[in-house]
Parts: sequence; structure tokens; C-alpha cells
Amino acid sequence: MIAYEDIIPTTEDFHFLYCIGLGGYGSVYIAELSCGKVVALKKPHHLEAEDPSFDKSFRNEIKFPT
Repeated sequence: MIAYEDIIPTTEDFHFLYCIGLGGYGSVYIAELSCGKVVALKKPHHLEAEDPSFDKSFRNEIKFPT
């Protein structure tokens, strides 16, 4: 499991140099974890995260086929 505490040092507290894109619901960052995996992380925009409908929309955005 990826923990928030693992992501902060890897992205230098979500420094803009690690930002690889901006979406409707947040910014996307790239991070190489200590295990060697490279992942994309989405950090929601603050205002959208407070909207109750945000959760469903965000979950739909990040779904992927298994």
C-alpha cells in the first residue's frame, strides 16, 4: 500500500517539477517509490474535494479495467 508519508519526500511535497499534468479534478504527479515502482498520483484541487459529488466523479475518473 502506498502511504501519504511515502509520497511527500518522493515528490518533495508535490513540487511543480514532479507535476506531469493538470486535470479537471486535480494535478497529476510522477513519483518513484522506494521499492522502485514509478506511479502517477493525482492530488485533488482543494475546492473540488469539498464538493460531495466530487467523490463519485473522481472515482469514475480513476477507474481502470482489471
